Amino acid sequence: MRVKNSDLRNFLSEMKLLFSVRASSRYSKWVLPEYPFDSQLLTLSRLYRESRKLYLAQGGSFASRVCSVPRSLSSHDLFKDEIEYTPIFSELAWFVENHQEVLDSDLFIKQLSSLSAISVFHEQNHRILWRLLPPPPIEEKDFCRYLNFAESLVIVLDLVLGDEIGGRLSPVFEKYKIIYRPGGRRQVVF
Repeated sequence: MRVKNSDLRNFLSEMKLLFSVRASSRYSKWVLPEYPFDSQLLTLSRLYRESRKLYLAQGGSFASRVCSVPRSLSSHDLFKDEIEYTPIFSELAWFVENHQEVLDSDLFIKQLSSLSAISVFHEQNHRILWRLLPPPPIEEKDFCRYLNFAESLVIVLDLVLGDEIGGRLSPVFEKYKIIYRPGGRRQVVF
């Protein structure tokens, strides 16, 4: 069946690319059930694996339940040692195979995308840093500077991950918020 909608066609093409990435069973003990393409990222990236291992070794855990971006960014959730993620991998796989059964595919894609807007890699790196950095200062101005510093370190790790995955795959992983920064050439502007 030929797909007429260009957004749907692009989505299906990008999902086909991500689903084609080989996933090794060697890393199955670290895979988050139903987190989109987690097994593929564990296979592709040593940095992704090492971050996961370090987070778990520090006592971190994961919870598979629907979680919005605003809630994940709340101060209460930001510092806890449990990262929540929305389990949608089966929904993605189902939609790729059955998109013709969905009345409004654009709406369905938008809904799926809004549910999967949290990068576990990014969040686990924050939790790792909270344990490595000294405690945050009390004064609000200093606390904000501390958070900005920690965020900059995590963003650097996001950039390195994107580069490690490569310019072919990382933009697609980034588009669906599985990672936060694509790899490839960047123009630095001062």
